[in-house]
Amino acid sequence: MKRICALFLGLILLLSALSSCAARPEKHYSDKISVSSSDAEDCAVWLTDRLGESLRDRVYISVGDSAGFDMSSFENDGYILKRDGNGIVIAAKTSVGADIAVRKYANAVDLGKGTDFNITYHEGYRIKKLTLAGRDISEYTVVYPESDPELRSSANSYMQYAAADLQRLIAKACGASLALVCGESDASPRIELRRSEELGLHGYRYFFEGDSLIIEGGSEDGCLNGVYRFLEHELNWECLSFGDSLLAEADYIDVPADAARTEQPVFDWAWLYFMAYEQFKTDRTTTANPYGKIDQAMHGDQLLGTTHWAGQICYTDEDRFYAVYDRVIDYIVNNIRAGKVIGEDFFAVSLAQVDEAKYCRCKQCLTVVKEEGGVNSGPVIRWMNRMVEEVNATDDAYRALIYKCYAYHGSQPPCKTAPVDQVWVTFCTDGACSNHILRGGDCNDRFGLYGLSEEPIYNNDSFGSWLKQWTDMSDNIYVWLYALDCSPRQYTIFETIYDDIQFLSECGVRGFFWQHQSNGLGFNRINFQLAYQLIWNTDMTRDEFNALKEHLLEKEYGEGYTYILEYFDILQQAQDKSGCWNCWGYGAPKGADERDQAYYAENFDLSVELLERALVLAGDKKQVDLCSRLTVHMLYSGCYAAYFEAYDNNDTARLEELNARYSRAIDRIITAYNAVGWGWLVSADTINIYSTDYAQVTIYRSLEDMAWKSWAEDRDYLPQGETQRPMPDKYAEDAKV
Repeated sequence: MKRICALFLGLILLLSALSSCAARPEKHYSDKISVSSSDAEDCAVWLTDRLGESLRDRVYISVGDSAGFDMSSFENDGYILKRDGNGIVIAAKTSVGADIAVRKYANAVDLGKGTDFNITYHEGYRIKKLTLAGRDISEYTVVYPESDPELRSSANSYMQYAAADLQRLIAKACGASLALVCGESDASPRIELRRSEELGLHGYRYFFEGDSLIIEGGSEDGCLNGVYRFLEHELNWECLSFGDSLLAEADYIDVPADAARTEQPVFDWAWLYFMAYEQFKTDRTTTANPYGKIDQAMHGDQLLGTTHWAGQICYTDEDRFYAVYDRVIDYIVNNIRAGKVIGEDFFAVSLAQVDEAKYCRCKQCLTVVKEEGGVNSGPVIRWMNRMVEEVNATDDAYRALIYKCYAYHGSQPPCKTAPVDQVWVTFCTDGACSNHILRGGDCNDRFGLYGLSEEPIYNNDSFGSWLKQWTDMSDNIYVWLYALDCSPRQYTIFETIYDDIQFLSECGVRGFFWQHQSNGLGFNRINFQLAYQLIWNTDMTRDEFNALKEHLLEKEYGEGYTYILEYFDILQQAQDKSGCWNCWGYGAPKGADERDQAYYAENFDLSVELLERALVLAGDKKQVDLCSRLTVHMLYSGCYAAYFEAYDNNDTARLEELNARYSRAIDRIITAYNAVGWGWLVSADTINIYSTDYAQVTIYRSLEDMAWKSWAEDRDYLPQGETQRPMPDKYAEDAKV
């Protein structure tokens, strides 16, 4: 590094000479900038466009070894950013690092910060020296136990992953190549992985025994969790467990001999379901999502002998019961014949209801409903309990299986009969209010619930009460959380995530599935990472949660994250003014929209200013991409809220501005789609936006087409001018048809 610093003056002279005497086409960047090669010219052009007259320094940009620098010890995003006299020197291994460096410099100038830089970024290993209890990490051996035949094969695989990943990640962090021993070893000092039944399936603890570091873990993936969480807590390796991994640079880290931690996730199973343009970048060998061996119920159409939208079976029909019984037995036997082992890779039989609220209303079913407190769950649970009893009578080995059903679509209220231990109930929050906490107490409206009543008599007070009653009755309750803000009109649940996951923990639910899908245009990536941290630490305070949220926003979007926070305040206030609406958000009944559209329209110009400012301040191309996607929902939603008022007022200037903003949103969607190979969803007139994994929202590429072909049905509920102008003739004819 000293040799590199000594070459700065030579670099400046060399770049000046190259810039002045090299035969080049006409330059498209400032005369104040000198570059070492064509690879650096894009950065020079960008910097010129960004700063304009604000560029006062001489700037010298070198990429690779074109100016005589040896950048071989740098990572691909590594760079040097240094003030040398009146000049700024940027030397980068690749154009990626050069791009990050020029953005860092430009942001400092833009924000009025100091520019006396002396930064060397990602040269060599991230941690220059690492010791455990004062001993150099290179002295340690990783020791892990041999496979345990009493455990599932996946549990043994997790242990192998844990040992191998610890070895790999330590080498990546500091360059030390640790020996790896499976089985008994007298190596000293060592990092020893152990199993512990006390830690359940997923929990872990780490501590020192003398000079040796011990990582104990639960029987499933406990040691793997212990490895990742140890590196997160002690080496400051952010989001290694889940999210975009980032290891901070450090000259020296010592993990002290009194370092110790024990953690247990509060759920046995969790799946944070996303469908983003790209997955999180992780340094993990194995995926962090989902974890746990038992999942939520899925519709048991085939075994029930019905079709998806055919209505529920009769739960008191003897012939139907034994027909399903025969199919269940065949299903179990066929899985065993295929080589699956109950309790190892074959756990459950799904007999969950079809996706329909129409329950049987025969005399016998209605009698059971009445006996069970007037709820549809009564016949279901009695039927499930009986099925378990009769299947168990066939073979004792079947007692290790579980049988899954729903509390969903009209069966959310619990019955009087408790499910037996082998019956696991998935409680679905479809229809709950997404603007307020699940436990209840905050909802100010009531709404109808499909399958129970179309009258407005339910809200989250009901959902929270029902869930608590289920968990008081059974230890085997899963929760299927709905947060379907997947259309171009996104909503935020930052204010509810914290309490909702704490409430699930307080109720004692066994696990949860979060259907919070993402089409990559919003902020779900932050939501997922917040939820994952809460799974491990439900004791997190609200202040800690908010600090984590802001940190993740900065990591995701860059220095302009404070502008994004201001925008979220606008969005949250728009939602609060709207009151209550169900989890489908944009699919709420007319007049029960997910936000106060007049308030959102009033703040549209400010929202544009805030998010576009955040986009300008993005620190690298990844953050540029994420900020650009984030603007899409805002531009689209603002045009939706503001269009008809501008049209009614014949405000041509405003309509022109809205057209420009809408076109910008369309261009950014197309850019994002092309980047990930989703161009097939784009046609000459329309774009298909994923709403869920089975549905799409079609948006038109023209604002006028979108307004009159799609939004016109909402016109009476959106801000209007003093006099409503008639629909344009070219759309009126289609509307008549």
